Amino acid sequence: MNALFSFMLAGLYALMRYGIWRHPAYRAQLAEHDVIAQIRSLDTDTGRWFELRGGRVRSGSGIHPKSDITLSYETAAAAVRLMMPPIDWQAQVEAAKSFLL
Repeated sequence: MNALFSFMLAGLYALMRYGIWRHPAYRAQLAEHDVIAQIRSLDTDTGRWFELRGGRVRSGSGIHPKSDITLSYETAAAAVRLMMPPIDWQAQVEAAKSFLL
C-alpha cells in the first residue's frame, strides 16, 4: 500500500505542474501563497512535500523538516482509501472523527 500511496502523491505533483502550465489563473492563484505543505502517513513515515513559491511548485519525496502545513494519515492504506476517487464524504468525516486523518 505504501507504493500506491507514494505513486498517488507523485501523480498529484504531476497534475499540479500540468495545471500551472495549462491554466494561467491557477498559476496566479498559487503565486499568492508561499508555503511548504506535506502529505504523509504516520505508520511508515512515507510522504511527499510540496513547495509553492512565486507561482511555481517543487516537490520531493520524504518528510520536510520545516513544513508549514502537514496532512497526516494514520496508515498508508487509510490515505489511499480516502484519497482514491470516487470520494466518499461520509468516510472522510468518519476518518476525521476517529483520528485516522
